[in-house]
Amino acid sequence: MNEIELEKKLRKLDPSKAFSEAMLLATENDPSAQYCVGRFYQTGFGVDQDISDAIDWLSKAARNRSHVSARYLGDCYSMGVWGELDHNTAFEWYKLAAELGDPSSAYTLASCYLEGQGTNVDNEEAIRWLEYSAKEGHHLAKLLLDAINSQE
Repeated sequence: MNEIELEKKLRKLDPSKAFSEAMLLATENDPSAQYCVGRFYQTGFGVDQDISDAIDWLSKAARNRSHVSARYLGDCYSMGVWGELDHNTAFEWYKLAAELGDPSSAYTLASCYLEGQGTNVDNEEAIRWLEYSAKEGHHLAKLLLDAINSQE
């Protein structure tokens, strides 16, 4: 079961029971459960809200190959959900999510390379990630790639 499906399933339970079940699986290195534990800490579902623990568990999930967690961390840092905007950290999480095969993150990573957001401008890397994302069916990546190619 993926991260989103598991979170939806657990949120139908009593909050304390949901947190306990997620934590049990998370301590066994289940990345979907680690994502859920992180989200529960973030939102205070079944546990006292604790942003530091949320980030720790979401990071564990991402390091355990959860592109959903890596993407979510990238989004949170790029929007300043946990404080100030941190484009450098967002870039690193988007890069991990893209490397794990997430086409949406690959598109966002390409945008970072094009705009120099969290990294240096690198048009070659941007094109490489846009091509991957477009190949995987990301519509906006296809449109942007077509626009870039028509300017050359």
